[in-house]
Amino acid sequence: RILAGRRYPEAVGGARATSGHAAAGRLKAEYVERQLKEIQGLGGPAADFRRTQLESIEYFHEIPLIAVDAENRIWVTRSAMDGVSRGPTDVHTASGNYLGTLRAVEFRIPDAFGPDGLMAYSEVDEVGVPFVRVLRLLNLVLSS
Repeated sequence: RILAGRRYPEAVGGARATSGHAAAGRLKAEYVERQLKEIQGLGGPAADFRRTQLESIEYFHEIPLIAVDAENRIWVTRSAMDGVSRGPTDVHTASGNYLGTLRAVEFRIPDAFGPDGLMAYSEVDEVGVPFVRVLRLLNLVLSS
């Protein structure tokens, strides 16, 4: 059961919430830049081919697959049967014992876990303004 959450238009300290997609874009740009520097001294068709590959590479949006909460439970999201969509989330103890599964339609791993069952999700509203939604996990009911 999840208690109704609160919306925070700004993160702690006044910093705006940022999209995970923006961070992924920065990471891609940094990776491509590093790779281009490595092949800078090389010449010939192999270097040209690698440069073309790097400049046209496509990255899919990140789906958080694993997280650890404040109680040291390990949350692992599997892919759905289609191999692309987000599937159910399995929960394990720190020692690896299986606790149960949450269906994909009921739960997704939060962007951050906090104390006392708090979970934070970075979201974007209907006009494109990012905000942080904070929910409290009151109890965890898992299916096996």
